[in-house]
Amino acid sequence: GHRLDPEDIRELVSWRPEVLIVGTGSMGCMKISPETEELLKSQEIELIAEPTPRACQIFNQISATRRAVAALHLTC
Repeated sequence: GHRLDPEDIRELVSWRPEVLIVGTGSMGCMKISPETEELLKSQEIELIAEPTPRACQIFNQISATRRAVAALHLTC
């Protein structure tokens, strides 16, 4: 869908990353639910949300020095 909900990222959260980088689509249309933001906050996982092309750049920059995972929406 066009919304990132907690059930979409449960496996990623179980990996205990320092940061989750979310690609919100080529035009940045995907939304992140408040429940997802709360889940990440409760697990002390930093959230970075950007349109997918920028999210890929950010992931490539920081994944060498931080435990990072990405969830990328590929359309819209």
